[in-house]
Amino acid sequence: MAVATKDAIIPPQMEKDQVKAANATAIEMPSHHVAMLAFPKEVSELIIKAAE
Repeated sequence: MAVATKDAIIPPQMEKDQVKAANATAIEMPSHHVAMLAFPKEVSELIIKAAE
């Protein structure tokens, strides 16, 4: 999961709580709500890793 630490739509702590509840692997990035546009490489690498 990607946690956008500057998200003003979903509180970053809520995102972190969802990661923990899902027992998922997460990366944090200093992004607003649409992290995949601000950090496409990092998000795509996370998706590829999850698919493997």
